Amino acid sequence: MVQPIYSDGPEPRISRDTASVPYWFGHTAVWPTKNGIVLTLCGIVLFGAGLRVYVLDYQSFWSDEVFSLVVTDPTLTFREFWDRVLTDTHPPIYYLLLRLSSAFLGESEIAARAPRALFG
Repeated sequence: MVQPIYSDGPEPRISRDTASVPYWFGHTAVWPTKNGIVLTLCGIVLFGAGLRVYVLDYQSFWSDEVFSLVVTDPTLTFREFWDRVLTDTHPPIYYLLLRLSSAFLGESEIAARAPRALFG
């Protein structure tokens, strides 16, 4: 017999295998177990991540992406890079991540869009 998680007297009882909650707004609600919820959320997150990276290089560069790649050119010294970053109004963390991405992946459409796809 499955032991209840908790009990408020004889009714309602929540057990681990059914997780039913009687008398919830006059209806009986059956909830998925804790592992089912976790697996469902992981599946949704993985599906969303797959949609983000699917055909990441389908469209050509937009003007803001070209500007970001010019600022984060890996051939520049760090001082030149930092001077360009400070002239922009946006925070420098994105440019630092994009510079690392450009250094490892090169200056391609996938490298330019990878930090945005990763951090969403």
